[in-house]
Amino acid sequence: MRDVLFLCHAKPKDAEQAAVWKYLVENTLGLPDTWEVALSAGKDKRENFRRCLPHPPAIDSSGAPGNSLRFFCDN
Repeated sequence: MRDVLFLCHAKPKDAEQAAVWKYLVENTLGLPDTWEVALSAGKDKRENFRRCLPHPPAIDSSGAPGNSLRFFCDN
């Protein structure tokens, strides 16, 4: 994205966009909190995938449906 910003000579439309572009230009934009980034950092695959899920899993740690199915029925 940084290269595209330089190639098209874009001008920010407001101060907020200018601040984001400053992070891009200075290459200081942080990494997103995704399971892909966590895997690249060598963290546990299962734990990070569960952490990023938007809701509790329907299958418990033993692999069998358990009390967590109530989450789907009650909502």
